[in-house]
Amino acid sequence: MNSNKYNANVVIFDKINDIAILKIDFEDGQIFNNVIPYCIKTEIIDVGSSVFT
Repeated sequence: MNSNKYNANVVIFDKINDIAILKIDFEDGQIFNNVIPYCIKTEIIDVGSSVFT
């Protein structure tokens, strides 16, 4: 696991669906060469279910 910290800004958010898109800001010369792992699930889950990002 990477312990680096990055500054991020909220680009847009949807309170009803409890989701947001963030933009990660890099400092000059900072390179992000790691792939961010993700998984897209098509199954329906209940409201209030835990989601880890």
